[in-house]
Amino acid sequence: MRRGSTGAPTTRYFSRSSGPLSKPSLVTVGITTFIGSWNEVLWPLIVIRKWDMMTMPQMVTLFSVGGLAGAQVAAEMAAATMLRCLL
Repeated sequence: MRRGSTGAPTTRYFSRSSGPLSKPSLVTVGITTFIGSWNEVLWPLIVIRKWDMMTMPQMVTLFSVGGLAGAQVAAEMAAATMLRCLL
């Protein structure tokens, strides 16, 4: 059957035929991108132990989760704000 025989616009034809076929590939790209970005955060956190070589996200993570801030919520928020301003 020809594309134009139904009288539907080209965008509707495209969305009904190619849309469902492209969903698995888009999900795969999304998962792969997430895993790559997660590894970029996790690997330096595991490997780097010197304070002068750490990146800013590592320092904020160690500061808040690692217990260096204690119970100082204001200090944790200031560190997170500094990180956001630098990016």
